[in-house]
Amino acid sequence: MQEFADCQQRVNASRLLIWRAAVRWLFLCTVLALPVGTASALFLAVLNRVTEAFGTKPWLLWLLPLLGAVTAYVYRRWGGPARQGMTLILDEVTAPK
Repeated sequence: MQEFADCQQRVNASRLLIWRAAVRWLFLCTVLALPVGTASALFLAVLNRVTEAFGTKPWLLWLLPLLGAVTAYVYRRWGGPARQGMTLILDEVTAPK
C-alpha cells in the first residue's frame, strides 16, 4: 500500500510541475502578445494610410528614388558600423563581440 501512495505522490508532483510550466508559458505568451499585437496593428494602420496617400497622390511615387538616395547618403555619412548592413548582423550572430 505504501508503494501506491508513493506512486500517487510522484504523479501529483509531476502534475504540479506541468501546471506551473503551463501557467508560466501562458503568462509569458500573454506578455509577449500585447506588444507584438500592438506593433502589428500600428504597422497595418500606417500601411493603410500610405496606401491611401499613394492612391490619391500618385506623383509621390516619383519621390521614392530620391528618398532612397537620401537614405543611402545618410547611412554612408553618419551610419557608422550600420553601413555594413546585413553583413554586420551576420557577423554578430556568428561571432558576437
